[in-house]
Amino acid sequence: MDANLGSQMGPARRENLVERLGQLVESGRVTEAEATRLRAAAGPAEFDVVVRDISMRHVGAELSAALEAGQLTQPEAGAYLERIKAGEHPRSLRAHLRRLRSQSPGDGGALAGSRAVVGAGGGVGGGHQHDSGP
Repeated sequence: MDANLGSQMGPARRENLVERLGQLVESGRVTEAEATRLRAAAGPAEFDVVVRDISMRHVGAELSAALEAGQLTQPEAGAYLERIKAGEHPRSLRAHLRRLRSQSPGDGGALAGSRAVVGAGGGVGGGHQHDSGP
């Protein structure tokens, strides 16, 4: 599968995402400004840049929480962020973040409440990369 997030979102997925923007804004997964940027995107490449930016915001928050909790090293977090910046959405990152969310039973994990826009199960983008890590 292509490592570029844009190659994962065809016209039908982009259209579906735009139709669901109201719900995504209401749930807090996308800001109003991000929704405006997605609606105004001139083409697939620009749309994919906005999706990548949204992913960076969400993943960055989750990685910061994992770093603070000592569940991830700075080099690991940096490697994941660089991959997201490059347009990838690695399966290994999604799996790692899910594990971190569930590690602390008392509080739901270091990342409890965090919800990546491009998490497992779809969300914005929802592309699946096949890889072994950062």
